[in-house]
Amino acid sequence: MAINTGQAVAGAGTGMQRRKLLILENDRELRAELEKIFADLEVTFCDTSEQALVLLRRIEPDVVLFDLGTAQRPEVAAQSLALLRQILTLAPDTKIIAMTEHDARELAVAAVGLGAADFYHKPLDASVLSIVVRRAFRIRELEEENWRLREQTGAMALEGIIGKRIDSTYVSGRSASVSVAPMGASCSPVDTSSTVTGSVAARASTETTFCCF
Repeated sequence: MAINTGQAVAGAGTGMQRRKLLILENDRELRAELEKIFADLEVTFCDTSEQALVLLRRIEPDVVLFDLGTAQRPEVAAQSLALLRQILTLAPDTKIIAMTEHDARELAVAAVGLGAADFYHKPLDASVLSIVVRRAFRIRELEEENWRLREQTGAMALEGIIGKRIDSTYVSGRSASVSVAPMGASCSPVDTSSTVTGSVAARASTETTFCCF
């Protein structure tokens, strides 16, 4: 259950990590309705102000439900879109749902054009809004799973490349150069230690090379 702390409302823990939802909403009555709809999530409320950026860094929400308001107040709409841009700059992987009044479809379209994942027109319909928000969570989960699989696959591929390189290039810790004699050739041992100098010679003096002809 969420607890009011002025601008923000923080979800209580249940012993199990819950998905994080940040709701940017100025209307206190609407906040109460939204709190009931998303009672099973870890919800944080904030006014549509720069305080939202502070909370974004602090809680790192998976989804942001952003009430952009109405198109009848262009200055407010412009401020909301500017804040949306800042959110996406700070957290480009966060899914934003642009919520607007029913007469502000152009505002919702502008928000999606800037990078919002989805939009919703008021008035509130609990079942429809719940579907929209949970779909955004699901998209986020699928993206995270895809990133994890890519990291695992990349690590496994790198290990395989390194392993093959070591097997083909190094034998018992030293560089190996191997020549295969033609079938039926006769081979004789030849001492090659005199052709090797320095510390390598000390190691190679006990080695025998077979010269095949």
